[in-house]
Amino acid sequence: MIGLIIGLIIVGIVLILLELLVIPGTTLVGIVGIISIGLSIYLSYKQFGTTTGNYILISAVVLFIVALFFVLRSNTWKKASLDEKIDSKIAIIDDSKKYIGQTALTITRLNPIGKININGEYYEAKSYYNIIEPQTEVEIINIEGNTFIVKPKI
Repeated sequence: MIGLIIGLIIVGIVLILLELLVIPGTTLVGIVGIISIGLSIYLSYKQFGTTTGNYILISAVVLFIVALFFVLRSNTWKKASLDEKIDSKIAIIDDSKKYIGQTALTITRLNPIGKININGEYYEAKSYYNIIEPQTEVEIINIEGNTFIVKPKI
């Protein structure tokens, strides 16, 4: 019986920590974790009496606080998080007049937004027409901000 009580406490703590740190919102996982800990404490009072029940209750609370402390330490999250820096930049369209009427090649699928290649440089493009597949020649018909508006070349 004591193994069942300890197992329910551990499962409950793990489920609550998952709810707090991994799974967003109040979901079934957190509720099941709370029920699991509550059931273990109820069983300990019923099976072993008030004194042992109190010890198990205090132990469960302390174990939860210690587990939460270790999970929230920054070194724990450094192992799970990405350590990459983003060094990309937006391709700014300098002289919009020279691009209108030019042809380009789609790099990604335009559905309706994707990437195109103009003279070896990559830009964002948008199509008001049907989906345009990769490696399709397109014609630039307009520019809105830093996005080319394109249509399939006929």
